Amino acid sequence: MKSIQTKLVSLLLSIILIMPIISSPILITQAQASSSCRVDGLKKGTSKSLKSNLCKMSKALGPVEVTSSCRTRKANRSVSKSYHLYNRGCKAADVVVKGVGRKTILAWWAQNVGGGRGYYCGRRFVHVDVGPDRTWKWYCG
Repeated sequence: MKSIQTKLVSLLLSIILIMPIISSPILITQAQASSSCRVDGLKKGTSKSLKSNLCKMSKALGPVEVTSSCRTRKANRSVSKSYHLYNRGCKAADVVVKGVGRKTILAWWAQNVGGGRGYYCGRRFVHVDVGPDRTWKWYCG
């Protein structure tokens, strides 16, 4: 009887001691995967707030492609709307998330960030920014 108890205790101890070694790489891999920011095309100087929110969006919806973000003063002059000031201050981006519809991106931004969000009919990108809460759509018939 004693030898069976000894074997059981030995087996349980080995399981308890080996489990952390087996599970650690899996936990580390999952933690690394969830902390990765999958945002391509951000320019140097992008505001920390915008960058952080785009990273959160990439974790929720998938890799984010930024088609436009920081604009020069000259490029910004050609556009007369006030929200383009956020592009000038590197607090706005035009984004695409492959396989995710415009409404889903806009709804996620509204629920998780607020800020500005809108789109232009006939264009594949969605505009998001960290300014005041507002929405729009342009050039839609």
